[in-house]
Amino acid sequence: MQLIYLNLSSGNFADYYVTMAASDGTYTLKFTGTPADIKVGYGTEEWGKHFAKYLEDRIHKYTPEL
Repeated sequence: MQLIYLNLSSGNFADYYVTMAASDGTYTLKFTGTPADIKVGYGTEEWGKHFAKYLEDRIHKYTPEL
């Protein structure tokens, strides 16, 4: 994330790649968006509510008796 923050002023994300190895193959992903496409704000109330709902849904899915 530090690289992204350092590069926000230039807007050049053409060199950003990530490689992922999975049981069915290896994948390389390239970011083709703009700085506006990078969503941050994990400390916001909106994100907190979204995360709380996500956790609640998972708890009910895997422990239906609760």
